[in-house]
Amino acid sequence: MKTIHLYLTAFIVTLLSLQTHVFAEQSTTNKTAPAIRSITMTNIEYEGTKVWLPGVIVAKKGERVQLKLINKAPSGAHGFAIPAFKVEVVVPKATEETPFTTIEFVASESGLFPFFCHMHAAHVGGQVLILDK
Repeated sequence: MKTIHLYLTAFIVTLLSLQTHVFAEQSTTNKTAPAIRSITMTNIEYEGTKVWLPGVIVAKKGERVQLKLINKAPSGAHGFAIPAFKVEVVVPKATEETPFTTIEFVASESGLFPFFCHMHAAHVGGQVLILDK
């Protein structure tokens, strides 16, 4: 029952955060450069389980995606990986000196791709949805 509660809570929090993150800030500096989609993600711990929120991020094929990763889990450093886009980074616990880690990748193909903590397999992962243009 605790597992169902955790997944429902993570799902609700994800839905609420999608309102502000699904089609997050977009900007272009010139017509030939790909659009930049900036999304902030936060790693939290809920009842002993670590999870990155929002649990679903959405971008369009061809966009450059910039993720601002904030690790608020009290247990220290955690990983963030999206193998389909060759993303794998260790995110230190947020401090005043290092409040976040920024990574970028190009959404080169459409589809649904997993993201997860590559350091701790038991942590709850999420999905990256890349839409056709």
